[in-house]
Amino acid sequence: MDQDKEVKDRILALTRDRLLQLGYSRVTLDEIATELGMSKKTLYKYFAGKNELALEAIRFHFGEIETEMKAIVTSSAPFTEKLHNIMMMQRRQTGRLNSLVVGDLQKHAPRIWKEIETLRRERLLSKIEVLFKNARAEHVFRPDVDDRIVLMMILASADAVANPETAMALSLSIKDIVQSIFHVIFEGALTDEARATIHGIDAVRSGAAQ
Repeated sequence: MDQDKEVKDRILALTRDRLLQLGYSRVTLDEIATELGMSKKTLYKYFAGKNELALEAIRFHFGEIETEMKAIVTSSAPFTEKLHNIMMMQRRQTGRLNSLVVGDLQKHAPRIWKEIETLRRERLLSKIEVLFKNARAEHVFRPDVDDRIVLMMILASADAVANPETAMALSLSIKDIVQSIFHVIFEGALTDEARATIHGIDAVRSGAAQ
């Protein structure tokens, strides 16, 4: 790997972690540089300032998620397994983001929050749309359920979860909200066979984790 790219990726990965953990206002370039064992001057070699670094770190983060989601959607696995894998990935990713961090980004870094919303729609939710289109041929949805409406519900739910007031009003973590939304929507929308397949995958993986 090119040395400059390796250094830049290290900076982006750590900044991404700190942004998701602390929010924008509590992240400083001094702390990033110290933790990486480099000078602040080195950071400015790659990034003009904190705002640019934070934007690039968010893009780096979504790039990794997009790569993982693309691998899931384009795999040869059946729809139910793809859906399960996306649910697991969403639980893992949303578990890193709490409502206080979301609120901090919206208040102190609105440009970065807008970028998050744009990337989420253009690079992630669009993959789910492709997944749903491909699922029609597998007949996994009940015949009395329009999969377009299910997709609309998923997209609307994603917007609701992005609002920190949602989690605070429910006194739940974003991770728990996402998990509940997926289960409620798909328990009612999938055929009995498709639901049984997802439950089977859950049971197998739960057993393997013990």
